[in-house]
Parts: sequence; C-alpha cells; structure tokens
Amino acid sequence: MICGVLPIDTMRDYVGPVTLLLSKITKEVFEVDFKIELPPRDSSLYTVSTFLQLVAAKKGWFTGRNLPNEFQAAKSVLKAYTTGTLLFCETRPDYDAEKHGAIQQCGFGMDLEAKATGDARNYEEMKEASSDDENASDSE
Repeated sequence: MICGVLPIDTMRDYVGPVTLLLSKITKEVFEVDFKIELPPRDSSLYTVSTFLQLVAAKKGWFTGRNLPNEFQAAKSVLKAYTTGTLLFCETRPDYDAEKHGAIQQCGFGMDLEAKATGDARNYEEMKEASSDDENASDSE
C-alpha cells in the first residue's frame, strides 16, 4: 500500500500501513499537515486509532453510529503519502551524519519549530478544554 503498488481503494486492513507511517514520520509533521493535536509519542494514547480518529473528526467523516470513520481517514492519509503530499525520504544505506551532514527526512517547507510539543497530561487538558469549548458553543 505504502509503495503505491496496490490500489488504496481496495485495501481491507489499514492498521499496518498507517502504523508504519506513524513510526517513520514525525508527530509534528502530522500535526502541521493535518492540523490536529496528537499526544506525545511516548504516551499510551499515541496509537493508530487515536491518530485516525482525530483526522476523521477534523475532516467531518463519521460513521452511521456517529463515530469517526477511521477507514476513510486511513485511505486519505495513505493517498496523501503515495501522491507526495505527505513527504518522507529514506536516507541512503551508507549515510553518516558526520560525513554527509545533518538532513531533514520529512516536513519539507513546514515550520515545525513553531509547533509546540506537550506531554500526555497537557494533551488530556487540551482535549478537555476543546470539549468544554464545544459544549459552551452548543449551549449558546
């Protein structure tokens, strides 16, 4: 799926390919590209399901039971990767940081330094604050 050999629209299992993307591409790139706030990588909340639910909710994709449509979000993320919208470059096998210098593998042209990274506690607080804001706007 990730190499673009098999068509994404015919996929049945999306967890494996999206897990591979989450392990390769930095959290900040996903946050800037999809305009979402992810928990820290070392948190137990940093999962494929959490990522896909956030993407689906941001895009407004919900199932008939009003749950975020993870499958549609996975297809969107994989299509973004295979078309080059979400870019990641592998280093060559003989890459040596001292010899070749520092490189950036993903997030080209993005202002990743401006993106604040928090810990799991801050993520829970942000999540509660955003739900409080939604509840307040619903009651108005």
